[in-house]
Amino acid sequence: MRRCGWALARLRAAGHRRTRSRVLLLNVLAGADGHLTVEAIHRRAAVSGRLDLSTVYRTLAVFERLQLVHTLEIGGRITYGLADHPHAHALAARRPPVRVVVLTGTVLTFLTMAWESTLVLLATGPMGVSDAGYGLMLAIGAIGGVLGAAVTPLLTRRFPQRALQIGALAATAAIDLTLALFPTPATAALAWGGTGFAFTVWNVLSVSLRQRLVPPDLLGRVNGANRAFSMTAVPAGALAGASSPTPSACTPRPGSAASPSPP
Repeated sequence: MRRCGWALARLRAAGHRRTRSRVLLLNVLAGADGHLTVEAIHRRAAVSGRLDLSTVYRTLAVFERLQLVHTLEIGGRITYGLADHPHAHALAARRPPVRVVVLTGTVLTFLTMAWESTLVLLATGPMGVSDAGYGLMLAIGAIGGVLGAAVTPLLTRRFPQRALQIGALAATAAIDLTLALFPTPATAALAWGGTGFAFTVWNVLSVSLRQRLVPPDLLGRVNGANRAFSMTAVPAGALAGASSPTPSACTPRPGSAASPSPP
């Protein structure tokens, strides 16, 4: 059975005594292969000694407050796992909201890179945007990102986080659809600024969600996995955009930023 001295040390540091019920439940959780329901914890603890269910609930509440355990909803029931348990970490990482945010962010990165790799052809081709004008469009996108980061804390005070994230995705889709229907320099600038704003709002809220749901000692691994997915989506999206059929109308003007230099 794994040692749980770290948990006892944290209990002492927080001013809690080493009682029989606390030691017993720590040993039960340490010997578990994953998360357990309160009833399962109570049954396993009863093998080593008498312990009423109310004591189990009170003790687990102390453990949760001191972050000695992770809680996870499995099949509609709340389960508990010791905070340093590897299997518990794996389960915590698979929480549906975290999984959805990571996968959605990966898809967004892929589509963004595919979009950006073709937008330069659209801008310098049929739109007739100059090199300086295209640089200005990029600057507008950066300004939109800065504004998004600045106003996100204000938005979270007025609207639920879930609604804001869905709204950011919907706004991005609407802006890009407008650009596809009306490809003008003005709508291109709006697309850069609007997507920069919306993507930043989405990203700030997504990072906050991961920090809130993922245990601190696992956060680095989850962030690393998220970064690995995103960085893989960057070249994949750019390659997909470059490989997509390009209409002749989008051929860049000679001498433009997207036109290859003569040898």
